[in-house]
Amino acid sequence: MPSDRKGAVMRALFTLGVVAVAVGVAFWIGLPSWGSDEVEKKEYEITSEDIEALRNKSGCVVLIHSHEEDNEDSERTQTILKELKVERYEDLVEMGEYDIEKLPEEAKKEGVTKENAPQLSFYIEGTRVGDYRGPWQKEPVQRKIDEVLRGYMERIGDDWRPPVPGMERMKESNPTGLEIRSAEE
Repeated sequence: MPSDRKGAVMRALFTLGVVAVAVGVAFWIGLPSWGSDEVEKKEYEITSEDIEALRNKSGCVVLIHSHEEDNEDSERTQTILKELKVERYEDLVEMGEYDIEKLPEEAKKEGVTKENAPQLSFYIEGTRVGDYRGPWQKEPVQRKIDEVLRGYMERIGDDWRPPVPGMERMKESNPTGLEIRSAEE
């Protein structure tokens, strides 16, 4: 075989190799995005065994999303909650979701039916403190989460106990010995 023919064959094989590597890399990089919807859907999915432990979790507000498969509002809510978790509520809110058709007994406890799904239920240390049903846009959902968080933070602040009629709060002791005067004096 003449040398110029060998060179052409070598160039063709080299080009074919480069194209094969490029296709392989593109295929490898593209693989995670092909199945990412399914992976993301399962990220916060909880089972009947997990749900009670999640409800009773302390140190945060627990948000349970009761959803229905192939429901447009449910899918929109899943997207909104994932965005808000990353953008705002990393450690403040613990989230979980379940399909009402797969866990009908949990849906019954939450009061969720096919007609009123999806629903967000909020828990603080095992106590249900509220529910939310639509509208399913980011701002109203965020406002509801903020409202529940504000209530949670007020409960754990210095003066979180409600006033009791007929009782007076004890005055704070003054460990420093400094005289404390009010602004009126």
